[in-house]
Amino acid sequence: MNAGEIISLIFQLVSGVVGANLASNFLDQFDLGFLGNSIAGIVGAGLGGKLLALLLGGSGSHAGTKGGGLLALLLGHSVATSTHAHSGNFDLSSFLALVVGGGVGGAIVMLIVGLGRQSLSD
Repeated sequence: MNAGEIISLIFQLVSGVVGANLASNFLDQFDLGFLGNSIAGIVGAGLGGKLLALLLGGSGSHAGTKGGGLLALLLGHSVATSTHAHSGNFDLSSFLALVVGGGVGGAIVMLIVGLGRQSLSD
């Protein structure tokens, strides 16, 4: 893992924490507290990043690596994008994919854990 990949992973995990805590502000009934939301966000960001990498054709913990992937298979063509971690240049679309994938993944995991906790308490 090189420095660019580590920075990408950090941005992705922070986005998961932010996404989970933002979602908890709108969905008070599923709030796990700051620490619980943050842990769910980190887990969700990791899972969301893996899923996004699978869809976009990557193999790492960040989206946008070169290759085909499930999305390319479904669309019937090659999806080839690059990240700043691989090319040495900053790629805004890959960065946004990291942030959105991490944030949405974090929010989804926080919601799932919150739903599970709520169903157990009822």
